[in-house]
Amino acid sequence: MKYFVTKDFTYAYTQKQRATKNLHEITADPSLKYETFVFAKKPDYSFDEILRIALTTHSRSDYIGATSLIYFKYYNQMYDFLLQLSQDSALFKKHKRAIARFYQKTLKRWVKFVEYSDDTLYPQNEVFRKMYELLTILITK
Repeated sequence: MKYFVTKDFTYAYTQKQRATKNLHEITADPSLKYETFVFAKKPDYSFDEILRIALTTHSRSDYIGATSLIYFKYYNQMYDFLLQLSQDSALFKKHKRAIARFYQKTLKRWVKFVEYSDDTLYPQNEVFRKMYELLTILITK
């Protein structure tokens, strides 16, 4: 049983009841390999905080928490950020490693997970496909 308490997020495998008090549960990204529970130390995060965590963290639990919030809540803002990156080469160079990590470890898994699902039921599926096409072009340049 793995249980981590880190700077921004906490997550535990298989035993939800092991979470400490005063934490707020976040719906975990459904494309993860194992059943995962994610808990946040704050009840609500802004997109800027999530983006900072996703681009700068080296902690696995913080990254899983940030990408889970992007998956369910901030997918449109993430797509807008990636569009902005595609137009600003200096900003892209600054975040190239983090964006490549997001593309390789997360976005590919999401696109594979939503491959056969209906876009009318889950609006983020179409956005994930657009993100994937955009990043495929940007990263392979």
